[in-house]
Amino acid sequence: MQIPLFPLRLVVFPEEKLNLHIFEPRYLNMIQDCMESGQSFGIPAFIENKVMKVGAEMRVVELVNTYENGEFDIKTQAVGLFELDAITKYDSQVRCDIGDIQPYIIDMDQEEQEVKDLIQKVNILFKSLSVNEIEYSGILKPISFALGHLLGLSLKQEYELLCLKKESARIKYLSQYVEGITPEEKVKDVVMRKINLNGHFKNVIPPM
Repeated sequence: MQIPLFPLRLVVFPEEKLNLHIFEPRYLNMIQDCMESGQSFGIPAFIENKVMKVGAEMRVVELVNTYENGEFDIKTQAVGLFELDAITKYDSQVRCDIGDIQPYIIDMDQEEQEVKDLIQKVNILFKSLSVNEIEYSGILKPISFALGHLLGLSLKQEYELLCLKKESARIKYLSQYVEGITPEEKVKDVVMRKINLNGHFKNVIPPM
């Protein structure tokens, strides 16, 4: 399968909703084509000057705003994960890079006790920061991706989390991470990260 690629310096988790402000001409054209045809597009993370192998397949859910200069705001949602087999640089028809992809299948099942143990650790951390604690109702599934952007992980760590195929492995990864957070890191990484996740349209800058 082939899809147009929109590499960004961020990680998108399964089923995540992402608001984007599109402003670069080649991606304005690509997203416009996707909206007209119903075609999905791929967001592979761009880390340390490299396009990563695993990314999220995205669909445009809604065109929210258009601007006089041609830019627009869209709502998108991840509909699956993929692994890149190859990249065709700059296709003249769709005006962006094209990825040859295959599905990246992960385990979404989780053990309730593992979830409760992780949430307990996270709530101890959040309480020390005067951040609202998480109430577990049995519907946070999978918990690893629900928490993935809320714990101050670096971009590289978020990508490592995304690539783990077992939910038990992802829960273990987050548990060890939370246990290792120092008091100094709590304020810098967790609180500031949470402040930045405000649901606004992200004016993300694609790599050159």
